[in-house]
Amino acid sequence: MAFFPLDEASGDALDAGPSGYTFTDNGTVQSASSEGPDADATVRYFLETNGECFSRADDPDFDMATSNFSVAGWAKIAGVGVNFETEPLMTKKSASGTVAGWCVAFGKDNQSPANINANTLTEISDGTTNITYTSVDTGINEDTWFHFCFTFDRSGNLDCYINDGTTLQSIDISSISGNSIANSEEIEIARHGFQEIDGHLSHVGIWDKALDSDERTALYNGGSLLAPDPATGLKAGLTNWWDLDEGSGDAIAQYGGVDLVDNNTVGTTASGVPDSGSARSFTAANDEYFTAAAGKVWASGTTMTFSIW
Repeated sequence: MAFFPLDEASGDALDAGPSGYTFTDNGTVQSASSEGPDADATVRYFLETNGECFSRADDPDFDMATSNFSVAGWAKIAGVGVNFETEPLMTKKSASGTVAGWCVAFGKDNQSPANINANTLTEISDGTTNITYTSVDTGINEDTWFHFCFTFDRSGNLDCYINDGTTLQSIDISSISGNSIANSEEIEIARHGFQEIDGHLSHVGIWDKALDSDERTALYNGGSLLAPDPATGLKAGLTNWWDLDEGSGDAIAQYGGVDLVDNNTVGTTASGVPDSGSARSFTAANDEYFTAAAGKVWASGTTMTFSIW
């Protein structure tokens, strides 16, 4: 339904899906490079002390009124102080308790290093009955990248999966099956009420269905954020991948490790690029191109596929 790579250098969070939702930057959300489980991605970094988060005004598309839904992505919870902390991920519910809406969140205990737990702030409510998740240790420590996936099967259970493992805990939510959880509140990433996350987020999405095991495995992508997009499941057999979204200079490999050398100052453009991204712009009259050393990209005598926009 909506998928946010959260790879912008600054500003609003942009949906890479066909609907093109924009979430407004609050408090000047930062970015961090050489991050993610592969230490090779640009991600967004949130500081609670600055009130940093993304938000979108009330939008019925995100109500999930009576439908199944899932929220998934990558997170790294920061080790800020030795305190119990709530770390919200995505919510359309500004207050806990019997207020209609939904929220997914983690918590951090007061150990050093801190343990990350699936938090009781993860909840779903029809405005009369509020169902919360059980606090369960994820086995993940602070400052460690992990993949999360919450699935809400309205006629069954609320489940939380970490790194494509088995569910931490199944919570029966069938008692409010068929009851609307819609509200008129804004949808938020990294905030719930007065609480914000301390840490990093990347590749956060929301689906209007309960993702099955194959879909969760594809999103986890073997524990990698490396291209191609984890949602495609096409990493097997890939030798090299270049996003070609640098502002200038060499083309940096997002997968495969073979950077391409800039010859004669290849340009860059954002004009007409799919998903409002950026691309490299070549001028033939200037003899602009990229090169890699012989034998670095693929072995001779093998079959291959080459894909490009």
